[in-house]
Amino acid sequence: ILIIATLAARSVTTPLRQLADAARDFGRGQRYRPITAHGTEELGSLIGAFDRMAADLERSREEIERLHADEMQRAQQLASVGELASGVAHEIRNPLTGVRGALDLALRKLPAGEASRPLLEEAQRQLDRIEGATKQLLRYARPPELRQLAVDVGELVARAAAVVGPQVS
Repeated sequence: ILIIATLAARSVTTPLRQLADAARDFGRGQRYRPITAHGTEELGSLIGAFDRMAADLERSREEIERLHADEMQRAQQLASVGELASGVAHEIRNPLTGVRGALDLALRKLPAGEASRPLLEEAQRQLDRIEGATKQLLRYARPPELRQLAVDVGELVARAAAVVGPQVS
């Protein structure tokens, strides 16, 4: 009877131990290896369900890693675009300053009734637009400036409590 009881107990504890070891290893990030289902019908069903769950989690993990890699690549592309935008803005801004100065000087020396004056004034407006666009590019490429603010912690907590209070009740 003792031998039969020991064999019966092992037929349950061995697969359960394998399942617990596999769950622990999988939880630590190791690749999951399916367990051979043996033993009682209930135990086989439990192991099968765990195998399916682990396979689903493995697929989800791979998808998350793929999406993370895609996001990192996108972030790197955006950083490159920001650097490019900054360089282009600086390259445009330098000659723009010279052209603007020459245009301002020409407009100051040109009599009010001169026929070419409206054309030069329109050129000046278009230079203003270009200057505005380069400023926007430079603002986009430059990291935002951080500021320290003094806050009343009590008021901050009270406001936060007012926001989440209805959800807690």
